[in-house]
Amino acid sequence: MGGGRQPGRKIPPGSILAGIRQERLSAEAVFDAAAAGDVTALGIVDRLAERLARIAHVLASLLDVEKVIIAGAVAAAVEPVLKKAAAVLAEKFEAPVPALAASALGADGVVLGALECGLSTIRSQPLTFDPHLLEQHRGALS
Repeated sequence: MGGGRQPGRKIPPGSILAGIRQERLSAEAVFDAAAAGDVTALGIVDRLAERLARIAHVLASLLDVEKVIIAGAVAAAVEPVLKKAAAVLAEKFEAPVPALAASALGADGVVLGALECGLSTIRSQPLTFDPHLLEQHRGALS
């Protein structure tokens, strides 16, 4: 969502979302409005759930995963979408379908995962780690 609106899509004046300034509009605001029964927000949640179900099904089919975990800043508020997406998976796709869950790590999940991956690599191969490569890599990024 990222605070932006799709060009050409207007939020109806009666919607809770219409009272939120564009730069303050967030996933949490949409989910809160949906929980309050806002028709526009409920439509957004339904569309997100449908898309998430399709994406989860494709991931499960390609990668043979049993669970798809939603991470990042939206994870704390994504439960309404997960419930609807699970219902879509059960209704429209053949079993086995993946379970859906929100990460408990919140917005830091990706960073923490990258750090753990790096630390695990260093721990498993401490003699092959060359700290000079980090300096070379940093210089290339600058």
